[in-house]
Amino acid sequence: MGARLDAATDLMEQVQRLLDDPGMHPAAPVMLAGAALEQALRGLLEGAQLGVTGRPGIGAYADSLRTAEIISRQARKDIESWAGLRNSAAHGDFSALTRDIAQLMALGVNLFLQKVNEG
Repeated sequence: MGARLDAATDLMEQVQRLLDDPGMHPAAPVMLAGAALEQALRGLLEGAQLGVTGRPGIGAYADSLRTAEIISRQARKDIESWAGLRNSAAHGDFSALTRDIAQLMALGVNLFLQKVNEG
């Protein structure tokens, strides 16, 4: 998990820089936070030598980790919410994205990464 967690942490530092820029659209930090989350989940899967069923992605990774009881039920719900925000940003549904929501997502993903790192 080490290299992927490092990559996720680096991405989250970039997310914070984007959030600090008042001219930046919230879709940009949401996309990067989603990428950081995906890297962390993939690292957890690799560390546990787990695969995924179906199409690879944040949801499938989280499902496999939840089934293996590596992440909690609440973490799975949080991840689903963050994946939805990332999908909104990726598909141009910007009405769902505000700076406050982007900041909350960043906070949540950072807390998740912290817990995984301690884990």
